[in-house]
Amino acid sequence: LSGGNNSSDSSTPSGGNNSSDSSTPSGGNNSSDSSTPSGGNNSSDSSTPHTHVYETVVVPAAYEQRGSIKRICNACGDVESYEEIGAIKSVKLSRQFYTYNGKKNRPTVTVKDEYGSVISKNNYDLSYSNNKAIGIASVTITFKGNYTVQLVEKYTIGPKGVNIGRLFASSKGFSVSWKKGKNITGYEIQYSTDMKFKATKSKSMLITNKNTLNKKITKITGNKRYYVRVRTYCKVKGKKIYSAWSSAKIVKTRK
Repeated sequence: LSGGNNSSDSSTPSGGNNSSDSSTPSGGNNSSDSSTPSGGNNSSDSSTPHTHVYETVVVPAAYEQRGSIKRICNACGDVESYEEIGAIKSVKLSRQFYTYNGKKNRPTVTVKDEYGSVISKNNYDLSYSNNKAIGIASVTITFKGNYTVQLVEKYTIGPKGVNIGRLFASSKGFSVSWKKGKNITGYEIQYSTDMKFKATKSKSMLITNKNTLNKKITKITGNKRYYVRVRTYCKVKGKKIYSAWSSAKIVKTRK
C-alpha cells in the first residue's frame, strides 16, 4: 500500500548510511589516496633536478687504438663533453743510417696519429741506446699524458767506407783495388751492367780478409761496360754491419 514498508528497501532508508559507500564519507579520507596528501612528497618523483658534479675521465690512446676525453657527472652519469684522441699511427726517424764518428748519434723522431697530425713532443719521452759504437742502435719512445704505449725504433751505425783506387779492364773481366779500411772485418765488391745496380743485373763478392786490397773478377761478359763499387763491413754479435757504398766507377771489359 502507499506509505507502507517494503522489506526489499528496508536497509536503505532516506538519509541512511549505505554500506557500499561507508568508507568514503564526504570530506573523509580515502584509503586509496592516503599516501599522497596535498603538498606531500611523492616517492615516484625520482627525477628531481640536482647540481651536476663533473669530472674529467681520460682513456689514453695507444698504437692503432683510439682514446677519449670526456666530462661526466659522477652522480648521474650525464656527459657534458666528449672528445676523441686519435690513435698513434706512425713513427719516423730523421735518419736510418749513420757512419761511425765516435759520437752519440740521435736521430729526431716524428710521431703522427691516424689523421696524419703530428703528435706533440710533450706527449712522449725519448731514450737512446747503443748509439755510439758500430752496430744496431735504438730509440725508445715512452708515451705519456693522453697516450699510453712504449715503442722502439732501430737504426744503424756503420763503419767508415773506402774508395776505389784503380780499376783495370782485362779479357772478360777486370781488376779493382781499394784503400784499406779501419776497424773493419772485410769488404764487399759489387758490379753490374746497370748503373742503378738492379738486383737482376748485379753480382757481389765478399772479401773476408781485411788486409786484402784488390781483387780480379773473371769469367764475365767481354766487351761489356760494368759499374763497380765497394764497401766495408764489420761483424757485431755475429751480424754484418755494412758501410755506405763507394762512388761507382766504370770499366769496359775486353774480348
